[in-house]
Amino acid sequence: MTGFLPSPRHRSIAILLTAAVLAGCAGKSDTPGRVKKAEKTPSAGSAAQNVSGTARQLTFSAGDQASPAFFPDGKSLIFQNNSDGNWELYTLDLAGGDPRRLTDSPENEENPSVSPDGRWILCTVYPPALDADPARDIMLLSKDGKTRILLVSGPSDDWYPRFSPDGSQVYFVSDRTDSRTSLNDAERRSAIFRVPREGGQPEQLTAGDDETAPLPMADGSLVFRDGQKHWKRLDALGNTSELYAGDWIFGMPAAGLAGDFWLSGSENLDSSSRIVHTAPGFSPLTPLDLSNRQEDRGPNVSPDGKSLVFYGRVSGQWDLFLIPING
Repeated sequence: MTGFLPSPRHRSIAILLTAAVLAGCAGKSDTPGRVKKAEKTPSAGSAAQNVSGTARQLTFSAGDQASPAFFPDGKSLIFQNNSDGNWELYTLDLAGGDPRRLTDSPENEENPSVSPDGRWILCTVYPPALDADPARDIMLLSKDGKTRILLVSGPSDDWYPRFSPDGSQVYFVSDRTDSRTSLNDAERRSAIFRVPREGGQPEQLTAGDDETAPLPMADGSLVFRDGQKHWKRLDALGNTSELYAGDWIFGMPAAGLAGDFWLSGSENLDSSSRIVHTAPGFSPLTPLDLSNRQEDRGPNVSPDGKSLVFYGRVSGQWDLFLIPING
């Protein structure tokens, strides 16, 4: 175990971080085993036309892999792996070599996100080995994993953190404003919040009607999914517009370089999840061919927009895959 590891019961609404520490530096997770709601099959059309070749398998671990994200140089990935019984973070050089373990703690670390300068990593963290009913917190780690800073914490669940494009803010999902304490975790309604990367009091951005899947955009707007499973955009002035209100129900999104999106979803509760591409305006919807995989989740686009990484299931095992995107 390295760096700062909070006590599971040592929780405050926000942990203030010093500017010196961060000088120079950004369902409840989309991981295997957590069932997503249904998506209808796309309207008749071809297989995805904006990808080329066959997806290349990147990992062959005995454990499951999930939630891959690119480092800003596009040459390496960070992702989560559960081969030792709980989720730990690993990195992988795309030029070759074995995955390198970044974290080693009794906590689960999930849903990593890398700051625009590549120096800091966000993740969701919770200690099931230490607490029978843990709340999720937001952790900030240095690139080498040795510095661990609790950024957002409390008795509520806080999860799925994402850096703003300039790295100055952290967006995350939380059920902290739902006062119905008698409900179980799955029934509590979430909202999207923002907090400065140095820490502070989180600012609520959405109504608290079970919004999730925050995707901060380069123009200062925020794309998210509302409680009715519609996709909306919150602009920098606080105005909300609807992007998609069709039959599909999508999972966590990733943005391309031309306003397009990659999302995962499934036809119904008993069907496999797939990666779907959509142009600006969420039309047309084009699924990525599974190509011998049983299902796919967690798309992430490389900084240059030329590659798509995701995790797919083959014979029960979840591994990482990479496929080129046509320019």
